[in-house]
Amino acid sequence: MIPVADPTLEKELRRQQSTLRSLGSGVIAFGLWAALKPLLIMLLAPDEDVGASLATLTVPELLLALLIVAVFMMIVMSFRLWLGLSARAEGLGKRKGSLYMIAAYIAFAVQTVLFLLALLYLPNHDFTEESILDMFASLVVEGTSMCITGELAFAARKVKRLKKRLGEV
Repeated sequence: MIPVADPTLEKELRRQQSTLRSLGSGVIAFGLWAALKPLLIMLLAPDEDVGASLATLTVPELLLALLIVAVFMMIVMSFRLWLGLSARAEGLGKRKGSLYMIAAYIAFAVQTVLFLLALLYLPNHDFTEESILDMFASLVVEGTSMCITGELAFAARKVKRLKKRLGEV
């Protein structure tokens, strides 16, 4: 059976592709933030405990610690960049495999677990007025990032289904 072009489905596909492009850009932006955040925290608001711990390290140990942090930040940024660019390519109508969609679902699950763990940690923390604002801002940013990743995964699935229904896959 040859699929018949359905204007309603085609309109929905274009809408979902546009959503996918926007969400891909969001994932890239939040990936950049996730990579820069640890560096900014270390430079602008060093923790006294962390500073005391770093002071006890030898130069090679300190360099190794910084290298590990840098590699981790690059991995996070590279993953988010790949995920966002893949979603944008799919949104532009270029054929992409399903690997990025599966990765988006896994990233969404991991972010959700980490977000819930952060929420569970809240009652065990002694807050100052400043730290409450910091924690609230972090939760809002991380929650937004989690929602964008989840929406990206679901939008990618919708695009795949619509393309299949329209016979484009």
